[in-house]
Amino acid sequence: MGRKLFTVALFICATVLTAGLILIIFYATFLSDNTAAWLGWLMLSLSIAVGLAVGFLATKLEKLGACLLAAWGGFCAGVLLNETVIYLATSVALFWCINIGFAVVAGILGFIFFN
Repeated sequence: MGRKLFTVALFICATVLTAGLILIIFYATFLSDNTAAWLGWLMLSLSIAVGLAVGFLATKLEKLGACLLAAWGGFCAGVLLNETVIYLATSVALFWCINIGFAVVAGILGFIFFN
């Protein structure tokens, strides 16, 4: 059952993460709180559609999808480490170096130890 549920979990995670990242990027760059309601719903619909496409692609390329999922977990672990200890350094460059480093290491380990 675990291998079958991995595919479902990979689809759900890839869909939610992709849609969330698209919305975060769009709202951080050119959308705002006073955006028209129809445009907000359109962006939500399009981000979900792209997320579903990425989720489907991740299920077809499971090893690559697992690598990307592991990289996201490594990035989150780096954020956790930064928020608990390394925030005292108050360095933006250190924040990004640690998070990207954790993501790369976790992605490589996820690719190597997939099975």
